[in-house]
Amino acid sequence: MNQNARDKFVVVSSEKFSELWKAAGGTEDSIQYHKEQAVRFEERVKETTDQLNKRLETPKLADMAKSFSGAISKWAKSGFDTCTEEQYNDRLDICRGCEYWKDGAIGRCMKCGCAGLKLWLKTERCPIGKWYSIAAKSDEV
Repeated sequence: MNQNARDKFVVVSSEKFSELWKAAGGTEDSIQYHKEQAVRFEERVKETTDQLNKRLETPKLADMAKSFSGAISKWAKSGFDTCTEEQYNDRLDICRGCEYWKDGAIGRCMKCGCAGLKLWLKTERCPIGKWYSIAAKSDEV
């Protein structure tokens, strides 16, 4: 939209819009149709917003603690094997491109709640399958 069009854009109440619409030859039916469309649009926006907010919720602390203790246990059984810096960076690149990743002072996965430590553990995997345990891959070979 160019500057002139933006300068002419004005927000009016629905009553004022109906008055202007009728003055321009619009019908009651067309006004009703557009009101119904606006309600449907608002419902879709709310639905989409709710889905996005749910996707960006951090897991519950109890769930993260359970996951963490399981991860540490597996890691200890493996002999505390860590990834190489290259493997870590590969995982981090995948996470940063994921819809569940939230950037910040410390990046965080909104699916599992991890904040990067998990990426160093060879025994760990992404909860939605975007990257896998390196230990499992080497066991399969």
